[in-house]
Amino acid sequence: MIDTVIANGIVVSSSEMRVASVAIEDGKVVMVGDRSFMPKSRETIDAEGRLVLPGFVDPHIHFGLAGSMPEVDRVKRDFQPESRGAAHGGVTTCLLMVLDEGSPARLDELIECGNRQSFVDF
Repeated sequence: MIDTVIANGIVVSSSEMRVASVAIEDGKVVMVGDRSFMPKSRETIDAEGRLVLPGFVDPHIHFGLAGSMPEVDRVKRDFQPESRGAAHGGVTTCLLMVLDEGSPARLDELIECGNRQSFVDF
């Protein structure tokens, strides 16, 4: 038995839009197809008449723009609320852009913070 089936939605891919169902296990899509071929699931979401979209990638995002402290400290302060906002908008991956010259030297610090606080991949 898998975790979730999103049933009978209008599934949008890079090549088409079609009525289909999506099976999800451990947070990953494992099958897309006709509802009759879906495995049993713990949860079924009826998406009839609704769009089912993949997660979006924002390839250029700046967290922590406001404030006078060093950029890495602003990003760390804003990682959680700004990544939460991205997730609410359907973004599942953000590619962070840094502006300050010294920020790349503190990359490990940013990654550690993101791993603890981010709601999306980065």
